[in-house]
Amino acid sequence: MKPACIKLILPGVLISVILSGSCTHYYHVPNIQNVPLLKEKNEIHFSGSYGGGDESNCIEIQGAYAATEKLGLMANFMSARGGGKSEKDYANGYYFEGAAGYYKAFNQYAIFEVFGGLGARANASK
Repeated sequence: MKPACIKLILPGVLISVILSGSCTHYYHVPNIQNVPLLKEKNEIHFSGSYGGGDESNCIEIQGAYAATEKLGLMANFMSARGGGKSEKDYANGYYFEGAAGYYKAFNQYAIFEVFGGLGARANASK
């Protein structure tokens, strides 16, 4: 093998080894997308969910409000835990996000929405 080939392959192999060996926990709890489909002023959408299993459990709360005929506000909160603290192999995490956006209902079957916002999270693991 030529030295030029080794120079091209070696960085990819090193990055693969580092990325595949850097994760010690396998807890992955994705959140549910908040798609409120607002149609008119003062409309409120609220949802909540709970998921649990052998390795993790999660609770999520979502809400949206049509403040005007075009402006919508929404917020999401999620809390997830995995493993058992007595085993010293656990993780937990929380996140909150808020957003504002534009919505327009074209008819009873078509709605356009676009939202943008910010969020914060905290997590811990052992």
